[in-house]
Amino acid sequence: MHDRPAPLSDSVKLRALKMAAACFLTAFFVSRLTAPIADLDMWHEIALIRESVRAGHLLTEDVFAYTPTIHPMVDHEWGAGLLLYLIAPGGGAAVVAFKYLLAALTAVATLKCATLRKTGFEQITLLAPLAIPLLGLGYATLRAHAYSFLFFALLLYLLELDSAGKRRWIPIWLIAFVLWVNIHGGWVMGVIALGLHWFEQVVRRRPHWHVLGVIALSLAAVSVNPYGTAYYSQIWTALTISRQTIPEWAPLYRDVP
Repeated sequence: MHDRPAPLSDSVKLRALKMAAACFLTAFFVSRLTAPIADLDMWHEIALIRESVRAGHLLTEDVFAYTPTIHPMVDHEWGAGLLLYLIAPGGGAAVVAFKYLLAALTAVATLKCATLRKTGFEQITLLAPLAIPLLGLGYATLRAHAYSFLFFALLLYLLELDSAGKRRWIPIWLIAFVLWVNIHGGWVMGVIALGLHWFEQVVRRRPHWHVLGVIALSLAAVSVNPYGTAYYSQIWTALTISRQTIPEWAPLYRDVP
């Protein structure tokens, strides 16, 4: 009679469970990136940059609009269009590879932040499946939203450094913020996150005046773009305009399952 194999120890079972969960979450994350759709935003951004190159300056009129638009036009995604314009000669494979690179960097920044916050295996396994589906629309090949995911994840990591009393994050943030402003309007969420971080530091009675300084510098840095101060009024219009007829701007409870 053969001897029965020794039962697995709890530590071995836990390692196997963590490996299985990591494989599942990785596959789930990648599945949200694989939509084979070349998003309309991508073509619009590339076309605007192409025409700007021909004109010798960034356009202040959307020559591809079907309806009258704001004048002067401030394209807050011009940087995303420029990156695509430079990558596109490599073909679809280059664009898709770049999309996966952005996603990988975002995942790394998120996990680094989780590590600093001492987030456990249980919390990550529970919460990640709720967050991953929200990435789908942003990673449609290749929308500027993907950059905002990356910059926001980076900001959360930097704020953890600040909570630990380290201040070297400030120049890194200001450089990243200028890039973000010129790539996608999602930088507004970054400023809001800074404001919430400042409020938390006040409540916890921790040093906070430097955070107010960073917020002020960030708002001033918005003007570091090809359109100058005209960007401020444009982003305010973009934030306050009604989007009731645009499905992807609808509340989550009205979204598709």
